[in-house]
Amino acid sequence: MGVQSFRNVRHSNIWRRCAYLTLVVVNCASIPQVGAESLSSVPGVWQMQGYGEILEITSEAVVRYDLTNISCLRVEGTTTDEADLLYDRLVSSGDSFTFFETGGITRYEFLRLDHLPQRCGFMEGGVVRDPEYNFSVLWHAFGENYAFFELRGVDWDGVYHEFAPRIDSTTSESDLFDVFELMLGTLGDGHVQLNSPRRKFGGGSEGELRELWNSRNSENKRSADGASFRSALRQHVEKEILHGEYATAGNGNFVWGWAAPGIAYLNVYAMWLSAKHEKDLTLHEQLQIVDQAMARVVAQLGQASALIVDARFNLGGEDAVALQIMGYLASEAGVAFTKNTVHQAGFTEPQAVRYTPRGQAQYGGPVIFLQGGTTASAAEIFTLAMLARPETTRVGRPTYGVLSDELEKRLPNGWTVTMSNEVYRAVDGNVYEGTGIPPDHWVKARDDDTLANRLQRDYQAGLALARKIAQSSAVGTPPGSK
Repeated sequence: MGVQSFRNVRHSNIWRRCAYLTLVVVNCASIPQVGAESLSSVPGVWQMQGYGEILEITSEAVVRYDLTNISCLRVEGTTTDEADLLYDRLVSSGDSFTFFETGGITRYEFLRLDHLPQRCGFMEGGVVRDPEYNFSVLWHAFGENYAFFELRGVDWDGVYHEFAPRIDSTTSESDLFDVFELMLGTLGDGHVQLNSPRRKFGGGSEGELRELWNSRNSENKRSADGASFRSALRQHVEKEILHGEYATAGNGNFVWGWAAPGIAYLNVYAMWLSAKHEKDLTLHEQLQIVDQAMARVVAQLGQASALIVDARFNLGGEDAVALQIMGYLASEAGVAFTKNTVHQAGFTEPQAVRYTPRGQAQYGGPVIFLQGGTTASAAEIFTLAMLARPETTRVGRPTYGVLSDELEKRLPNGWTVTMSNEVYRAVDGNVYEGTGIPPDHWVKARDDDTLANRLQRDYQAGLALARKIAQSSAVGTPPGSK
């Protein structure tokens, strides 16, 4: 299992998320803000620019289709009223319109078609289990949408010629899954997944820290499990860094306190916030938790001479959560990054995504940002924002390198796949997909590292930099003094 074996919900699929009832106006690309408008105001057939999707809209219903050059699969439909809860900031102009997922950061653009493509009627009878057809649809879906073949060093035409001869009309579901797993495994991408009712495959690794933990605990199955690993990370934070004196919020997702006189510490464990013993929270509910938690953090730590922000264990979640947190660490607005997506033979126009100050107060002082090879997905979006933030020093090792959202596609046999189709570009002009975002101050890994000493070396390097900053700005008794 790869990074996605931990909770990762960054699907660029406009129907994946729950209905979020309140507009969140931060963290969005700069576009005209308009009042609520129903999709019933734009009836017709619309093709999304990039993403391989078509919407068929009437006054009463909205139907979504997954599209490739050889297929058109009716994925799901809903009433127009229900669909209206899933988007906001709709702007229409004749033969085009744009909207965002409610609370989301990505602007989706649609162009009008005269009618549904003829192949969209092929799937009306239900699932199609033909192995050769499913193979072709999978290959086309990636060929038309995946953004990083060159970066990953994969010849997708060569993949077709290698694996197509292994599939014929008699191929079993199990053998078909095996072939798909081999094909997708060539990409080495932690955001590539394949899911069937019986099996799951995830590309990429489990992340630097989990792999280190596994390698040191392989003889003891109980020690190598996920619960023990997460417990070791929390012990490092709560005992080694904060010495048992700390505050928490968001079901333990936010942990903060004083690392040393004048030096504050904040750990954000994930960009997906969950509730104990309850169903998943909507994005709106998650963003409310961010506001509540970060207001407390700033109130208690806002006078620190330096703040250590720790994202070493953060495997991602929602970009909007990452940028909402960033809003409490920014005294001024700024561009966090740009993003665009594969479209036809090229890419859509880049969208600039901004961070803006949140709440009544923000921490605008020096930040030491701890990162590493388990900082992944939406946590890397947080890292991009930190890269753009003044007075920030990033410490550790390169991040995981899976910045794109996961574009989900349905196959004719009912299986689903996800892929990386978006290009996030940092304010320094670089694309860090695959390579990860490098730190300003490197802490090299050692072959004899245990999890505990690697974590401690990362932290001590960050603390040393924070102390230099705190000493240079110390006046009187620093906050956090005992």
